[in-house]
Amino acid sequence: MAWCRWWWLCWYCCCWLLTSFGHASPVYQIFHNPTDGPFQRMVVERLYTGRVYVAGVNRLYQLNSNLLLQSQVETGPARDGTICADDPVCDPRTGLSDNYNKALTIYHKQTKLIVCSSLYDGHCRLRNLYNISVVDDRVLDQNVVSGDPVASAVLFVNKGPNDEDVLYVGRTGKPGNSDRLTAVKTLSLHRDELFNSIYNSESSLVYYTDLEMHRVDYVYGFGSGNFSYFITKQPKLPGGRTPYISKLVRLCNRDPHYYSYTEVPLECIDDHNG
Repeated sequence: MAWCRWWWLCWYCCCWLLTSFGHASPVYQIFHNPTDGPFQRMVVERLYTGRVYVAGVNRLYQLNSNLLLQSQVETGPARDGTICADDPVCDPRTGLSDNYNKALTIYHKQTKLIVCSSLYDGHCRLRNLYNISVVDDRVLDQNVVSGDPVASAVLFVNKGPNDEDVLYVGRTGKPGNSDRLTAVKTLSLHRDELFNSIYNSESSLVYYTDLEMHRVDYVYGFGSGNFSYFITKQPKLPGGRTPYISKLVRLCNRDPHYYSYTEVPLECIDDHNG
């Protein structure tokens, strides 16, 4: 049924109103996806405006705090491939691909919405936080997330080793890729080094060598105090055929080598299961 595609957006925003104002609001607004497709990602600007940014396949939406549409952008279908990322006049032999908007986060310092998609094997763009139709025209060739439409990706901005804002990325790799998969990394937000790794040492990256043996799905990420956290879902044992468990990943913001990287299981325990 069609309501299945938007019920979670309505529920989330109602919960946000409750927690923000301490009592139930008598008015609820529902935003329907004009394309009748599923939503993929959402982020709420909580500090000043309460705006809601929603990503669907080939679409981005900017809503006010009452879920009224302020701006929308078509991000696909588009010609995909490495040549398309660098040349606006793309090779006509390259077919059109749907654009799966895989991850969103807000960079308040520059009033930007960071949007990472499946196009060009996981490139990201910067959009104006007050009008998402205004996009940064810089060409960036870094593969921040996986180009696989179903591979997970999480982004968030937090402090880095020099107490400057950096971008923390957790991502699932692309099946069939035999190379080592960079799963967790820290990227620069400086204009001249945008999305470049801020560390040169390989010890400052988290790798998985075999996605089929050890698939990790990144669900959420956030910063708290001097630490950055990811919530993940992964097999209890390597191989992918064991039950899945949730884990909390923690990383010290001032650790340039990831020596502080730890994972702990998240479990619900009561009197019956110990």
